[in-house]
Amino acid sequence: MMRPAVKESVAPLISCSCPIDSAYRIKGLDFASHAIGLEIFHGTHDLLQAFYSGLQREISACVTPATTGPNEKLRYSSDRRNNMTSRTLDHPLIDQLEQELSELYRLMGYRRVGFYEIGVYKQGEYFRRHYDYLEEKPTSRARTILIYFSDLSLGGELFFPLIDLMLPPLNGLIVSWSNINDNGKLSFPTLHESTVLVNGTKVVLTFFASL
Repeated sequence: MMRPAVKESVAPLISCSCPIDSAYRIKGLDFASHAIGLEIFHGTHDLLQAFYSGLQREISACVTPATTGPNEKLRYSSDRRNNMTSRTLDHPLIDQLEQELSELYRLMGYRRVGFYEIGVYKQGEYFRRHYDYLEEKPTSRARTILIYFSDLSLGGELFFPLIDLMLPPLNGLIVSWSNINDNGKLSFPTLHESTVLVNGTKVVLTFFASL
């Protein structure tokens, strides 16, 4: 994967592709790369960690109980997820991540990448099985991109049950997959969940790439 171009005065937050299957012994990545267009790569660890450390106060101040629903206008609280989220987090490094990801995924034919939300998970919190695909606007969430900030000892994995793939939320890890198939419809194998967090704190940024 090519590194996106950034201004020389700004250190890139996204660094390189990562052979994570050999580094972390995750099974099924070869199949997942074909089934859902899965990509896994690293952020620049020190910069992302500094980004997270500097934002902890802002994150704590802006997150609220997560909602869910059939579309953006009809969102409601439910037992499908019980973590905290915010879609109003405003920070220059969020803008930088959007720019780098947009430049990266334009090379793959996507129009742009936009920030969606930051999610905070604590002990006992989860996001049940769901799709990111929006039927009313299928190209607006053509690809999901997750960026993890926290190392955990147990739980909080990203799990794709239909392809039996489990990914740990490692610090600096960036995970991306396509939500639509070659016909522009829902890719059924992208059903996924955030498993129950047993201990620690998980922070994840969600971006969507549009076509």
